Amino acid sequence: MDKPLRLLQFFSCLVLLIACNEDTIEPVFYGSIQGLVVNADGEPLDNVAITTSPASSAIVTDDAGIFMLENLPVGDYAITARKTGFTSETINVAVREDAQTPVQIFLTERAETASGVGEAAFENRVFFARNIDGNFQVISSDSTGEQQFTLTTEGRNWQPRLSPNRQQIAFISDRGVQPQIYLMDKDGSNQRRVTDLPVVGFQNAGQGFSWSPDGGRLLYAHYDKL
Repeated sequence: MDKPLRLLQFFSCLVLLIACNEDTIEPVFYGSIQGLVVNADGEPLDNVAITTSPASSAIVTDDAGIFMLENLPVGDYAITARKTGFTSETINVAVREDAQTPVQIFLTERAETASGVGEAAFENRVFFARNIDGNFQVISSDSTGEQQFTLTTEGRNWQPRLSPNRQQIAFISDRGVQPQIYLMDKDGSNQRRVTDLPVVGFQNAGQGFSWSPDGGRLLYAHYDKL
């Protein structure tokens, strides 16, 4: 009876050893970014919206034009600064372990927007699509509907959605044949495509996307992929 019992104990220990695979966990290192945002004359700009890609915290500059991004995993980041009345600016920054990386961003004041709608468009808070001459275009409006501006003209454009920090508008356009997601500033300027895969899928033709809560990403479906 002792021999079968010993064999049973041996095989039980062998199963336990095989099951206990050791998982390797890579350590995560962190750094930080301290930035200053100024105008063309070198004067600090307050209340400038700062976002990063990959996404981190969405913050604004203080009265001295300074912002701080802390506890960032090391790696390369694209930092974008936006302020009403100024052209947005994006710079690339490398975050290093246990180091504070200093950056300075210059914003240029815009006299008039590229779409010609002027500074008033920045104050509008309502965005929708309207059929104009057979194509849907993105419209901005104030709450009364008296002050409206057409923000797009090329191709068909629909489903405008304001970013959580209220600085950008994401929308879908088929100007490149297949529906893709585009971004633009609130006045219709700085329009650019931000997706590679079209917004298409099963029972879905250019419908459905959303901003992440921090405004750093756009989420949409491409067939069975998110």
